[in-house]
Amino acid sequence: FEMTMLQLMGLNTWSIEHINEARKAGIMPVSMDEIDFNANWKNFVSDKFFLKRTIQNYIALIGFKSRFITWLGYESALSDFLHKILYAIKGNPLEEAVKERQRYEKESAC
Repeated sequence: FEMTMLQLMGLNTWSIEHINEARKAGIMPVSMDEIDFNANWKNFVSDKFFLKRTIQNYIALIGFKSRFITWLGYESALSDFLHKILYAIKGNPLEEAVKERQRYEKESAC
């Protein structure tokens, strides 16, 4: 699935480290020709794919590239405070999911 999505987005599949490791381990196809599809996958390729990053994406990217920032955001004494700031900017995804589920259950009960 991941290999297919990368191909559809026009990204270099083999530039992703864990994809290469899976291929070396023999648990991933070497090419798209080894995958059976019910339609030609090339018909779904778009040259318009791009990633529009949000503030939250940039924060996550910085954390992904820095052990210190990851520690600061998840394990330090400041982590709760930093998450409150992040949630003030973007909203808390867990709270939003709980509210959505409650709305769904309420509607289903009617």
